[in-house]
Order: sequence, then structure tokens, then C-alpha cells
Amino acid sequence: MSSTFTQNHIIYWPAEFSNVVDSLKGLNSTGEQIAPATYRFNWGPIMLAASVGLRAKRQRDVTGKKQEISVSTFEGQSLFGQTRLSTLIQMIGLIHTNDPEIVRPEREEECCRIFERYVAGGLEILNSKLLGMDDPSGENTLRRLSIDYGEIDSGEVIDRLKSFLAS
Repeated sequence: MSSTFTQNHIIYWPAEFSNVVDSLKGLNSTGEQIAPATYRFNWGPIMLAASVGLRAKRQRDVTGKKQEISVSTFEGQSLFGQTRLSTLIQMIGLIHTNDPEIVRPEREEECCRIFERYVAGGLEILNSKLLGMDDPSGENTLRRLSIDYGEIDSGEVIDRLKSFLAS
């Protein structure tokens, strides 16, 4: 299976929300396991944050101190054993722009920047939901978010993306 991206781009996210990522991994601020992990690795909370940001239409520029995760991390993970998570980075770019050209190799960087703005917006939402909650793993917060924002119906977008990539 070939790579989704032609280069290994870096996705940045605001370091001020490291506590959110850690909380979703069941960790406290010192990295100690204090609750069952909702996610084991950073790519899980990052993908969740992008989805939350997209659903809420919340974007934010990544400024100040940053954390990073490489696109190759998403290339190595799959959704339901079929679709690479890196394809979801492209889907979010496609949903945002409504332009199938966004998945072209020459626009990969733009697509990554769109994705990271939704990550930052989603982390901001998750942070506000987790503040003051006695919810160390974020599990109850995630349940409330599914009620607040519902599910993203991206079936049509997935079909369009698959069709476009196959051509």
C-alpha cells in the first residue's frame, strides 16, 4: 500500500493543551498513570481533537509553544484495519475547502495546516470540558461531547475522496 502523503510533514498543536492529551491517556502532569487510558498514544487524542474541532467548526491558529507529531505516525495507523488515519487528515482538508484538489501532492502542506487548526480548536473545546471535572481519563467528557456535537456523517465525503484518489 502506498503512502497517503508524498512527504513526512509535521502537524503542530498548542503545548498549552498537553494536559488534555495526557488526561486522555490517563496520565497526570508528571506522566504518571492515574486512570485507565482512553488512548495509549498521542495520535488518538490528536485525531479526536481534529474531529471535535471540525464538528464544532472551531479552528484556531497554533501559536506559542508547540508540540508536534509527524504525518508518518498517522500513516502507520489504520481505522478499522482499512483506511490509514493520514487519509482522515486529507478528508478534513476536503471537508473544509470543498475542493478535491486539496489532496494533490502540491497542496499537502496546506492540508496539514488546515488539520492542525482544527486540532487546536478541538483541544480548546476538550480543555474547557475537562477543566474542573473529576474525569481523569476523559471518558465521561467524551460521552457528553457525543451528546453535544453528535456524530459527523462523513460517508459522502469518504466516497468522494475514494473516488478522487482512485482516478
